[in-house]
Amino acid sequence: MPDLPDDSDLDLPPEWQDFPADAKYGVLFCAAGWMCHLLLFGVYIFHKYTGQIPQNELLKHLVLAGVICFFLYRGKPWARWFALMGNTIVILYYLAWGVGINWQTLDLVVMAITSLLFILSTVFLFKKEARQFFKRKTEPESNAR
Repeated sequence: MPDLPDDSDLDLPPEWQDFPADAKYGVLFCAAGWMCHLLLFGVYIFHKYTGQIPQNELLKHLVLAGVICFFLYRGKPWARWFALMGNTIVILYYLAWGVGINWQTLDLVVMAITSLLFILSTVFLFKKEARQFFKRKTEPESNAR
């Protein structure tokens, strides 16, 4: 009978309860930011000003959000960097739009809430505890003698 691999040989994702608090908050705020971006801005703002919902753009953003959030939840180190880049792009996008156009107050509130969620995600994902958690698999393990 062939030898079965030991559990230590498998690259299993961490369980949610194993995530440190900062990493959990980073993932949760990232997911909330994407939901807010897709629903409130993608649907509400575009429909309000154009009378239609940009389905192709929403689908692209939904896929991007799904990939980022899924792999963050799986604890992948590259997903953290991908999320940080995406967060920064969305924050800059909202800053450019917020400053460049004369919006109604409710529209600005929607943009501010969405930006705040992405800012919080970025802050928590940059904290030491989260950095160390996502970095855990990428560093070579030292051999104990």
